[in-house]
Amino acid sequence: KDWDTAVQVAKVYQNQVARAAYDAGIANGSLPLGTPFTAPYAGVGQAFPAPVGTVDDAYYDAAGLRKDWLAGVGVEAPLGEYWTLKAMGYYHGNKGRGLWFTPYVTTPGGAPMTIRTTEYDIERYGIVTSSLFEVGDNKFEIGMWYEDNAFNQARRFYGLADTTGAPSRGSLTFPKDPLATQWEFDFNTQTLQYHVQDTLDLGSLQINAGWKGLRVTNLATPVVSGGLASGKTEAKDWFLPQAGLLYRLNDDNEVFASYTQNMRAFESSATGGPFATTQAGFDALDLKPETSTTYELGFRAKSSRFQGVIAGYYVDFKDRIIAFANGSGIQGNPAILQNVGDVRSWG
Repeated sequence: KDWDTAVQVAKVYQNQVARAAYDAGIANGSLPLGTPFTAPYAGVGQAFPAPVGTVDDAYYDAAGLRKDWLAGVGVEAPLGEYWTLKAMGYYHGNKGRGLWFTPYVTTPGGAPMTIRTTEYDIERYGIVTSSLFEVGDNKFEIGMWYEDNAFNQARRFYGLADTTGAPSRGSLTFPKDPLATQWEFDFNTQTLQYHVQDTLDLGSLQINAGWKGLRVTNLATPVVSGGLASGKTEAKDWFLPQAGLLYRLNDDNEVFASYTQNMRAFESSATGGPFATTQAGFDALDLKPETSTTYELGFRAKSSRFQGVIAGYYVDFKDRIIAFANGSGIQGNPAILQNVGDVRSWG
């Protein structure tokens, strides 16, 4: 890492931005002809030092900082010879920062860069329960999962002093005293899911069949909107069937097949999913949860010297939502989202 070169590159970029604005002003008449151009950083010119080609070739430093707190308590209780009940409650707390030294935003009176953060604060609680019944060759299971996730996310900028040799802040500590908050949102995600399953074991042949259902609601409330979307989404389907078959040819070889329907819930985030675009883009989006139907057929083998598997799959997606980047990632521009409809994948 070369701080002095990074500073030079950032100064050259800011001179280029100022020159582009000056040329546009002369061209559209907002600046009178003959107005002299004054670069914000004298003495560095408008050409990057070799071998740098663009301001996005490399950034001075970046880091991902996380602090997590995890807790859980569970119980497994046999309620009879053929009936078992399981339950577990859990908690997850997280504070995090994703840091970049960005040349796109300068520090007033300081370095031609700032530290750009994406800040995370998570508090989520949940419970997972299941009950297993054994009847002859069948094992019946029913279960439920509920979670409440409160998530605060923010984009902030922290100043850097005009120094040489090294920056005034490092990337491995949580920064304090931001210059500005570009956006901040409170997200709440509530998930409710249940499942029903039966496993029938007939020796050489094993069959699994069942279904699950779920509902996920997402609520985005702006603290500082910054031009991003807020609102509410919901993904819900109470019947998603799944089935699997396993046939053991002998102790070392088996054939398997499966069929699965799934639904993808929306993401509660300002950096991904439907809330990562503008309000106009969010309102105009054909917002339906992405669903998939998957078929798989395969063969699995093992010996004393070899083990392997070969399988073929086919996936039929519906209401696939694609996010298109708008500029380089460090700029943090709102994504362009599009429901591209049906997508098929096989391999």
